[in-house]
Amino acid sequence: MKKGILILLVLGIVFLSACVEEEFLLCPDNVTRVIDLVSCPKERPRCPESCDDNDNCTVDRCSAVTDYKCVYEEAIPCDGNDVCEEGEFPWSADCPNSCDDNNGCTSDIYNYQLGKCSYEPITPCCGNDDCETGETYVNCYLDCEQLLELKVTRYEKRQRFEGAASLVGTDYTYLIIRFNIRNVGYDNEETINYRKQKGFYYDPYKMRLEDDSGKFYDVEYDSDALPNWLDYFIISKGDTKGAALLFIVPMSARGVRLVAYDKFGSRQDISDVY
Repeated sequence: MKKGILILLVLGIVFLSACVEEEFLLCPDNVTRVIDLVSCPKERPRCPESCDDNDNCTVDRCSAVTDYKCVYEEAIPCDGNDVCEEGEFPWSADCPNSCDDNNGCTSDIYNYQLGKCSYEPITPCCGNDDCETGETYVNCYLDCEQLLELKVTRYEKRQRFEGAASLVGTDYTYLIIRFNIRNVGYDNEETINYRKQKGFYYDPYKMRLEDDSGKFYDVEYDSDALPNWLDYFIISKGDTKGAALLFIVPMSARGVRLVAYDKFGSRQDISDVY
């Protein structure tokens, strides 16, 4: 019996010695230890440490979307590729510093499709020696001749006007303006009362007042009660007509000016009132 126990004890010591002396292998993940490398867990895919291709004009990417491979996409715009691309003008060295042609009557732009500066005419343009549509002596005396002349001869403020509501106790006043209007250069053919005549078509309701704040005041319809009222009329070239108009303006209005318009709504002349 003792002999059997001794044999078992020796075998146990041998078995334990074998277990202690068995070698474990380290897997590539530097964590897992195995007896056989075949038992190592599968390595996770990963991107290279760097995808930098040393090209500033590419965007370097790597992710699961690219299957952990480096992908290089063209960067547009790219400063430094000697191509002036959209969004780079005028700050990039790839583009001209400026497209200014020192001509105030052109719009200066860089045309990316053509790869060069383009110059588009501005119309109308005051200062090109051509009185174009939309230009008058008032907004461009450099190109246009004076065709109409206004001269205020008298103005009167009052808060009561016969046949109209009283403005007493309010911050407003009636303003009666008497003036002369002279046709300096209009010789267009106009029609009034079914008759054709050359000259300037005077429409009293196209006259307006303007003050320093830029506010406009329209003609009051009670103007036709004024002694010097001038109704629709064609003023021949060289002729002068006297007229009167009625407005309602704030008592505080300053820098008031009488403005004459043609039938198309273009300013033809301005005369200071007060």
